[in-house]
Amino acid sequence: MAHLLALVMIVANATTCLRLLLYRRDGSRYRPVVSAAAWILIVSTGTTALELGLGLYPAQAIHLGDAGIALVLCLLSVSARGNVAHILRTRYDR
Repeated sequence: MAHLLALVMIVANATTCLRLLLYRRDGSRYRPVVSAAAWILIVSTGTTALELGLGLYPAQAIHLGDAGIALVLCLLSVSARGNVAHILRTRYDR
């Protein structure tokens, strides 16, 4: 079970990191706070994926909640097409 959760975390974090890295503004307004939040997300998800892939983050330390958070963040970043401003704007709040 621990290795399955580690695999979910690697895939989710790597997908989130790559999706955020490949975002193009295409004329959108530059917002320093949103840019800083995107940078922190890119660094933290990329670092976690690398640590898990290299075996520096023990698979036994991963819990179901960790994998769930990574999966939800991945789904949000993919559905917002990497636009962190859309995620922070509570786009899904109705």
